[in-house]
Amino acid sequence: MEEANHDPAQCDALGYCGDVGCWVALDWTSDTTATLNGVPVRVVYSGFSEVQTTDDEIIVLKPRYFFDSYRELFANTESPRSIVELGVFEGGSALILAEMFPHARIEAVDLRAANPAVLRHITRMGFADRLRIHYGVSQADEAALTELVERRLDSRVDLVVDDASHEYELTRRSLEILLPFVRPGGIYAIEDWGWAHWPAPTFDHWAGTALSSLILELVMATATRPKLFGRLVVNGSFAYLVRGADAVERPFRLVDHVKIAPRQWAPVRL
Repeated sequence: MEEANHDPAQCDALGYCGDVGCWVALDWTSDTTATLNGVPVRVVYSGFSEVQTTDDEIIVLKPRYFFDSYRELFANTESPRSIVELGVFEGGSALILAEMFPHARIEAVDLRAANPAVLRHITRMGFADRLRIHYGVSQADEAALTELVERRLDSRVDLVVDDASHEYELTRRSLEILLPFVRPGGIYAIEDWGWAHWPAPTFDHWAGTALSSLILELVMATATRPKLFGRLVVNGSFAYLVRGADAVERPFRLVDHVKIAPRQWAPVRL
């Protein structure tokens, strides 16, 4: 797919072009449809067990404005060179991130079995040298996550995108494993943290500690260790932590960096 009058010299560091449009290979035709390197892309919000990326269509489980937000996060700084994505669903988000950030190496994990169509798209679009999806890997697998970051990303991560289980314990464990590798100024994003509080009944059957408890713990952590946790930005869809300058030692446990007076904190439980 080509865009008329496109001049790469007019693009900024992220590949965005001013008056001539954005992303020659990624074209959003609506908030839920796009084309990526000529392949139709469809955003889905339901029927997750029934949809699948094929050679003729790419399925994405996150809306367009999520990608717009990640673009804006790096609009005034260096484009990310290393990204970890937790949870890829049908691979659409990993493919879009690879196109959005052409200088980034991306390591993604998912518990799902491999979808051969996703792997073919990775190869056909020329991403195979810098985008790898590790299927059958838990977001809480410390050995696997540590190895891929140390060996493939040189122990330095610019962006973590957690769109995996959305469960409190697993999401917290991922953060404890990966945060020590996020560079100062790097971003750790947790998507769909507010599912327990959304008005729709979609997640009303879930039980246990709500993911919002982790976000509240991070709020407290920014007060206890502001030079480590830096800045936390939250909206109803996702939260992202901008790492501070202090080093994060391993092993890292969030509880060791949150000062809480006795009996003054109880996680949100369902």
